[in-house]
Amino acid sequence: MQNKQVSISAIVVSFNCADVIFECINSLLHHQDCEVILVDNNSTDATVKNLEPILNKIKFIPNSENMGFTKACNQAIDVASGKYLLLFNPDAYVTDTTTLSLLVNELNNNPKLGAVAPQLLYPDGKLQNYNRRFPFISGVIVESFVPSKFWNKFSSYKKYTYQDLDLSKENYLEQPAGAAILFRKEFRLDENYFIYGSDVELCKNIIDARLKIKTVPVSQVFHHQSKGGTENVNHLLKMYLQLEYYFAMRYFFRKHYGYLYSAFYLLINSIFLFSVFLLAVPSFNANKISLKLKRLLFFLQGKRLSNGGKLSS
Repeated sequence: MQNKQVSISAIVVSFNCADVIFECINSLLHHQDCEVILVDNNSTDATVKNLEPILNKIKFIPNSENMGFTKACNQAIDVASGKYLLLFNPDAYVTDTTTLSLLVNELNNNPKLGAVAPQLLYPDGKLQNYNRRFPFISGVIVESFVPSKFWNKFSSYKKYTYQDLDLSKENYLEQPAGAAILFRKEFRLDENYFIYGSDVELCKNIIDARLKIKTVPVSQVFHHQSKGGTENVNHLLKMYLQLEYYFAMRYFFRKHYGYLYSAFYLLINSIFLFSVFLLAVPSFNANKISLKLKRLLFFLQGKRLSNGGKLSS
């Protein structure tokens, strides 16, 4: 694919998402003012094979190992020729050729905007709400350790997830879903985040640069739930993914709120992880007990996928 000046460089990172990747990439190719950059993190399924009919239409970067989401995104940023950058999940797709141009128009017409995000919909058309305020301990703890059916009983969670907003209208907010977000090319992702958290950090950097982030509900993107390559994993890998999320929040708190706030998060998280381990003991399930204890110890040791775990399905 030849380099040319386009409005959008759409960045997709894939890892074992063969079921959805063709739909994602092919839908983006219908936008003439958009180049598609796919970074594959050493998929072992049919992800790359399924793209063979359209692989010559995109910029393709195959990695020989899983570099993590953030480094892969930055690999794509390094070769992007677009005026703006679009982070786009491999399990997302568009059906209207005006979807992306509506987002571009917002950034073109408002220099005070640093990023814009479409409205996310499930494939059946129902509204998704993955919007968040910037992390704070009580909201993060509820989402991490409370069963999802009880989340809305906590005011901190409802505040964290913007449940006071009418998502059918345009809103200025802190952190729209990272599944689809268009932003100015001056920003780059922080590679201290391996998988989770880099989109949060991106939004924080945009806000700290005195720019705004806006949702544009007339622009709609469809998004499968959890089909981006990390949903069908073994218990050990699932544990490492949880540890990556905990690390991301701890790092975010330390970087932006200071060591005391980060230490308090470490303490609270350790108490919850220890409690979960104790609750597993009466089950007499050796594997379950071992996994819960290992998760607690690895969290305290700071052990992650990027420094001791192995990312494989």
